[in-house]
Amino acid sequence: MLSAELEARVAEIAATLPKPSTVLSDAITLIERRGWHQGGTIPTPDPRPFDERPVSLVGALTIASGLDPWTCIDRWHPAVLALVEHLDLPGGDRSNASLFGWNDHTARSAWQVVTVLRAVAAIAREEGR
Repeated sequence: MLSAELEARVAEIAATLPKPSTVLSDAITLIERRGWHQGGTIPTPDPRPFDERPVSLVGALTIASGLDPWTCIDRWHPAVLALVEHLDLPGGDRSNASLFGWNDHTARSAWQVVTVLRAVAAIAREEGR
C-alpha cells in the first residue's frame, strides 16, 4: 500500500502520461506490426533496423509510452499497473520485471500477449483511463 503522499505524486506524474488504454492499444499495434520477442525488450544484436525488430511485452509498452526501449517502462506506469493487476501474478509482484517473466515463459505465445493487452485496454477504456 502506498502512502497518501506517494499516491498523490504517482497520480500527478500519471496525469502527464498517455492514457493506459492508448499505451496498451499502441503496444498491440507494435507487436502485430513488428512481431513478438522473448528475452529482453528487443533482440540484440540484430541486423534489422531498430524500428523493424520484434518487441517483447515490456518493449512494446516502453515504445508505446514514447520512451527509449533501453530505459524500460517504469513499474509505476498506469499501463504496467493495469496489466500486473489483471494478470494477478503469483506473490503479488507488481513490477515490470514480473511482466518480463510472464512474457518470457516458455509456454507463452504472441497470441496470449496480444489477447491480454486487448482485454486490459478494453477495461481501461471502459474506466476512462
